[in-house]
Amino acid sequence: MFNRVFAVFGLTALTVLILSINADVRGNMRNNARSNTQNNAQSNAQKRRKKPEPAPTPQTLPYLSGEVKVAIKGEQNPVIRLAMAASGVTIVEFPAADKFFAVHPPRNGDWIEVEKSPSLKSDTHLVLRAGKDLMSAAGPAASISVQMRSGLIVTLWIYPVKFISQQTHRCVISYDRDEIVDARRLAGLAVNLGGDEEREVAKTVEGVSATATTPEPTRRPLATPPPAPSAGAGSPAGSGDGRPGSLAVPQPPDPEPIKETQTEKTLKALRGLLKDAAADPKGFKHWSDASNGLSVATLARDLDERVRVALVAVKNVEADEAIRLLAGHPDLVVQTLDGKGKIIQLERVKQLHAESTTANNIIPAKATVYFAIAFAPPVLGKQQRLTITVGQKNAADDPAIAGLSAKKK
Repeated sequence: MFNRVFAVFGLTALTVLILSINADVRGNMRNNARSNTQNNAQSNAQKRRKKPEPAPTPQTLPYLSGEVKVAIKGEQNPVIRLAMAASGVTIVEFPAADKFFAVHPPRNGDWIEVEKSPSLKSDTHLVLRAGKDLMSAAGPAASISVQMRSGLIVTLWIYPVKFISQQTHRCVISYDRDEIVDARRLAGLAVNLGGDEEREVAKTVEGVSATATTPEPTRRPLATPPPAPSAGAGSPAGSGDGRPGSLAVPQPPDPEPIKETQTEKTLKALRGLLKDAAADPKGFKHWSDASNGLSVATLARDLDERVRVALVAVKNVEADEAIRLLAGHPDLVVQTLDGKGKIIQLERVKQLHAESTTANNIIPAKATVYFAIAFAPPVLGKQQRLTITVGQKNAADDPAIAGLSAKKK
């Protein structure tokens, strides 16, 4: 009997123990499941809160693409990073007030071709083309050093890109030439490289020296006129080259150098014309379309058979800011056109003297300043025209342009 009771008691205890163990196991499993659920929820929440990596933008690229503008301060000699595709062409434009002194392309491989121009010394832009080795190189693949006559050095680094859409197709570089020269002089560096004759025509304002004279011109021999036909001859007069019926057109001689007394007379007349022009603003009737805040109108006057005067009115059409003109502007330029009216050549006309109503080339907002420029009138061909160009320092590549009236008064 005792054994039977002991067996029942043991079986009951064992059953209770097993049930307790099972309860603990189930409780641990529920806790683990709950913990895993919480951890997964936290992980998913963290993933949702984590922002995706931003896509590359043009600002984060190591090079400039598309059309870009770079402004340079006087003490800077910058490195400009450009992109070029295998089939791309890049135009790099510089201010009209400065010219190239030297361009040094890479010589250790066919990376970049700097297009050769017979008029490089008077150009204001470079044309770059990709070489056959460019696409196989890691960027930057090539370096081009450009030194201007002011002394400024600009370094162009060329990065190869796969797509033409990444190409830097145009780069406009702007700076104040006088600011560059002043900074280099302060640093003891050379300026006006290539000789004084390469310096851009400097502006002259009120108080210009009366002792200034024009350089001795080169004399050209007069064309020999054809002989007159002899009496009784029925044939037309022949030209000097033996072709019947053709007359050689004699070219006028160059003017004599202006002497000091003539210079004083010219300056006095120039100031008088400038004063009259400023007192009669309605005399300027035909204004050019506004370009970067500037509009230009012109008149022409003859002082004598050797000297002509361009009267130029320059208006600042901006309502809220002053504009600084480029040094040496207004500029006189002869444009040569082809049969379709496209400009194929530009040639600067040398100024003899200049007077202005502004002493610093600054035009206040909504104001007009006047210039009187004396020059020796060039002989123009049928496809040529004389123009006045006026640019400002913040848009040197896009000046205002107006024709100079041929009417003489």
